[in-house]
Amino acid sequence: MKQIIILFLIGLTGLTSGQYVPYFLNIQSQADDLTRVIDATLDNVRFAMSEELTAISKYLIYLTHDNLERIEVIQNRTETMIYDEDTVEECATIVYQGWRESIMETGASISQCVVNINEKIAQKTSGLFKLISQAEELSMIFQNIVVNQLGLWNSVTDSDLLSYLIGTQVENFRQYISIYVNGELGRGLEEIFALDAEVLPDASACLRNTVVHFNNIAQTIIDTLEICNEFSRKK
Repeated sequence: MKQIIILFLIGLTGLTSGQYVPYFLNIQSQADDLTRVIDATLDNVRFAMSEELTAISKYLIYLTHDNLERIEVIQNRTETMIYDEDTVEECATIVYQGWRESIMETGASISQCVVNINEKIAQKTSGLFKLISQAEELSMIFQNIVVNQLGLWNSVTDSDLLSYLIGTQVENFRQYISIYVNGELGRGLEEIFALDAEVLPDASACLRNTVVHFNNIAQTIIDTLEICNEFSRKK
């Protein structure tokens, strides 16, 4: 279908010489080949990025779940003492409100750890998404390079000039693939592959510190209960 359009436009522009028909069809064939190369490359980049981000997401879920389980153990141990029948009711009342607030704060801290990591991932991936989008737009334009250029000319007075302009654009796009795809996209993808080493230790440290802080609060609650119980029984 595209070849028929090209032949039609060649007729409209006045390029009646037979030498231009195979020339422009060949140029369009080269353009099609180049766009297939970049489209395949973009597919590979998207797939590789998706695989890496999925792996990171799965490990973040594991880290979060593991630390939530640790928090649950600490919470159960602490509340066992708070609600123990031997605990003086007045003592339980003293620590109860502070304990409930610490649980809420810990939950918020866990959520903030995840938010911070997701923001770092978004910052790293935004550049690559932008590069992919730009490449997609240029690929769409380039797919119809001959049709678009011929359509700009109602009558060609310098057919050699038009041939040169289109041929130059094809060569520029060929260089673009070499420099942009192999360069910018490659570096962007390398940054994605380095994400796990960058964000996962931060995520682990943030979650671990939250658990340690919660455990310290729990121990303070337990110590307070023990002191309060002992003091109350001596009255």
